[in-house]
Amino acid sequence: MKFIDLIITIKPSIFSALLKGIVLVVTLLSGCSDINTNTNSLTFTPKYNNKLLKCFSSFIHQDKKWQYSQLQFFISEVAVKDNNGQWQVWPLSDNQYQSNNIALLGEYCQASPVKQQADHQLTQGNWQLSFKQAIDLSTFTQLRFTLGVPFSFNHQNPLLQTSPLNVPQMFWVWQSGHKFFRLDIEEQIEAANGIDPKDHWQFHLGSTGCKAPSPLRPPNKTCTNANQTKIIMDMDSKSTKPQRIAVDLAALFLGLSITKKNSCQSEPDNDNCLVLFEHLGLIASKAQSTFKWHDKTSPDSLSK
Repeated sequence: MKFIDLIITIKPSIFSALLKGIVLVVTLLSGCSDINTNTNSLTFTPKYNNKLLKCFSSFIHQDKKWQYSQLQFFISEVAVKDNNGQWQVWPLSDNQYQSNNIALLGEYCQASPVKQQADHQLTQGNWQLSFKQAIDLSTFTQLRFTLGVPFSFNHQNPLLQTSPLNVPQMFWVWQSGHKFFRLDIEEQIEAANGIDPKDHWQFHLGSTGCKAPSPLRPPNKTCTNANQTKIIMDMDSKSTKPQRIAVDLAALFLGLSITKKNSCQSEPDNDNCLVLFEHLGLIASKAQSTFKWHDKTSPDSLSK
């Protein structure tokens, strides 16, 4: 019996039920192919080129093996641009790492790798922004945020502020305020005969030229060098792959020879600071290269 003849012999009621079943299956299958682009969080990922990083993992820069003991930074004023070219504030939720639309991202490695393995709580870290409301990423074209703490919060008493603005290792003094970006790295060298001659390097970004009666008093007006920058990144609204924001240390270090002699504490006349400022977008005519909207098209390798 041909298929058409079989259809003709089926009772109308049965045929109707079969047709509804087919429609339901097609609908379900089409729904499964849709990608849910709604999200109420964004994840940042520390990297050196295509290697994922974490506390005490290593990366090679200029023939030396390095690890970071602290990589943390403040983000504020998060916004997204819609398809009509309008910016919309994307408010942050409040938690241990976020308050007043200010977030602290990164991690602080408080112990040696051996101790850390015994007690994972010895590493304090957070790599995710959490928002009060979910948005559909496919309806937005750009992401914008400020690397830094707004002036109105930057110079308040840290003992009285809510977390994360009370984290001591991310604060200088009232006059200067917070460290917006802190990176401490050290060279990985296997100790020989009890001698461990590690090289180390620091980059602490914060405001300078802040005038106050004393270091323990806040300034009345904005600092000469605010050292805050707005990061703007194009978003791939058509991508169906997991997307994150990469913090690429290779891009930050580009053209910089790292030794303990050329650490940067945000001095405006420090040539090494100027290189770092350029890669973070603090130089007016230069686009930042450190933060990247990362479409995970291929597996990343974990740096050991």
